[in-house]
Amino acid sequence: MGKTKRHFKGAKRGEDKRARAEKADDWKNTRGGDPSRKSWSEMNMSNDKFEAFYKAQGFINLDGGEDKEWNSFLNHLREPLPACFRINEGYAFSDTLAKELHEYAGTDITGDKGLVVKGVEQMGWYPGGFAYKLGTDRRNIRKMDSLKGLHEWMVKNTDNGNITRQEAVSMVPPLALDVKPHHRCLDMCAAPGSKTSQLLEICSKSGEFLYAIAILLVSYVTSSGAIDSSGVLL
Repeated sequence: MGKTKRHFKGAKRGEDKRARAEKADDWKNTRGGDPSRKSWSEMNMSNDKFEAFYKAQGFINLDGGEDKEWNSFLNHLREPLPACFRINEGYAFSDTLAKELHEYAGTDITGDKGLVVKGVEQMGWYPGGFAYKLGTDRRNIRKMDSLKGLHEWMVKNTDNGNITRQEAVSMVPPLALDVKPHHRCLDMCAAPGSKTSQLLEICSKSGEFLYAIAILLVSYVTSSGAIDSSGVLL
């Protein structure tokens, strides 16, 4: 009798994870796996009650009716948010990551259908300059062939815990809190855990002992994974 071939599932775990991610991206990029479909149905980006609320606040000049300032305000709200992320300050090769990022997206790129993607921009208001904003949203990064290298770089370094994808507006609360190692924080919106990991990174810089109780009401597993991959141990 011949020897039975043994299969090691653990050795293929990383490959299977990558294959699932690529399949998910393909599904998103072809609108459900059907290449003939060009786009989803257009989303209605108007809301009368929403617009009435902001008009009532009085911080936009409405003299003369629907002027340019109001229309410009609405147009900006309707634009997709640019992809943003933080480089983990505790990563020993953070400077190398910043250089690699500029190699992939340091200058303007002309992509599909003449779409011009602006070069990566460092968000100067973030301490240490560890936060970056890309010139397009995450869907275009997945779809554009010219940004394939950047997309693969982001996926790899996110999986390794070297960077954390996080919207710029989400980075503000942890900075405004001015949290210290002896504080206890209750994160009421901890999914997927980017603000929680950011708070831990801020506290761990002091070198003091950190005792953290994370109460994650929405997604404990996802947030715990984010904390673990960032290199911050609880």
